[in-house]
Amino acid sequence: MGGIFQRDHEKNHPPGHGREARKPGWPLLGGILFVCLLGSCATLPPSPGVPVDPDRLAQARYVEVTYISHRPPEIRYLETLPVKAPHPRGGRSCEPRGHMEQPWIRATWYWKTRHLLLQARARKRLLRSMRRLGLDQLNLEVTEPLGDLSVLVRELETRGIRVVALSGEPGDIDHPRRVEATIKSVLRFNRDHARGFSGLQFDIEPYALPGFARHKRRDYLRYARLVREIRARIGGAIPWSMVVPFWFDQVPWKGQSLLTFVQRQADAVVIMAYRSRYPKVLALARPGLCEGQRLGKPVYLGIETAPLPDQDHFFLTRNDFRRELQSGRGQLDLARRITGADPLVYHYEVRGADLTFHAHPDRLRRLLGRSPAYTSFAGWILEGPGP
Repeated sequence: MGGIFQRDHEKNHPPGHGREARKPGWPLLGGILFVCLLGSCATLPPSPGVPVDPDRLAQARYVEVTYISHRPPEIRYLETLPVKAPHPRGGRSCEPRGHMEQPWIRATWYWKTRHLLLQARARKRLLRSMRRLGLDQLNLEVTEPLGDLSVLVRELETRGIRVVALSGEPGDIDHPRRVEATIKSVLRFNRDHARGFSGLQFDIEPYALPGFARHKRRDYLRYARLVREIRARIGGAIPWSMVVPFWFDQVPWKGQSLLTFVQRQADAVVIMAYRSRYPKVLALARPGLCEGQRLGKPVYLGIETAPLPDQDHFFLTRNDFRRELQSGRGQLDLARRITGADPLVYHYEVRGADLTFHAHPDRLRRLLGRSPAYTSFAGWILEGPGP
């Protein structure tokens, strides 16, 4: 992330991931590929050679070497190659039925709440950016105690800006009481203040947990259990939503997709459809828009506006990777850059410009004025400061 909208805990986002939701995440090779890449990952410091973990290498069958603009290379040790999950049957296409009868919202995520509270300059900059883009909702990260936010929430709402409480960490699937405490705090805040939060949103990204590739079924089970618990705890007391990556529609889940499961539980979802052109945004979001139309549930679309780097991904077998290593200084090093001339399983590139509107302010403004022709479409939510 970048600029005034940057999230404090970027560790929630694997390298190259622009907020699934934290955050949030890169939509790689049809989406689900991104999940499979989140195995053991080591971000390596600059050195004459790139250090290799011999123990993790011995347990891996494949290795991914990623080069990101202006960053040290990264090595991931994989048990299996990333593969695209099969599409669940049904619910993937529908006929548009027209636009929303009510005006759609234009919002942004904001994670540096403490900074906003302490610095008047930051508040002015935020309001100026929101006015410039015509935004009317702020999804603001909340941490206890919430009483400190009362003046800010009142100020924003008197300016016609709705405030939605925003929370979520990948590790929340292991700490449901932390989520329960957030729910209780937000509901208490609304009882105690005439101007309260307009909604509650959770951005919980289990695929960003270390070792997710080895335990994804278990982590998805805990995630699903937590989503059900959130629904039970809120009980209709406040509108609530979940932020999800677009590729959740490709994760089979008990005869449906994980996206459909979340849409059935939550009042609304935000689909992180990070592409820099409207047709591609719509293509990623269409399964969720269709399912929302069928269920009568609102669907918001998340888009990226912060600058994102280019990525170059190379996949090798363990044996081929070992041939590129040299031993010295008591460790193994990857001594040179992997290229397309090496024996590869496959290789692909991700251009940051294809995922973000950062370099296209006019295109972004046109997007914010468009409403996809689905009754489920409820608005746009920006990640990043806007170009």
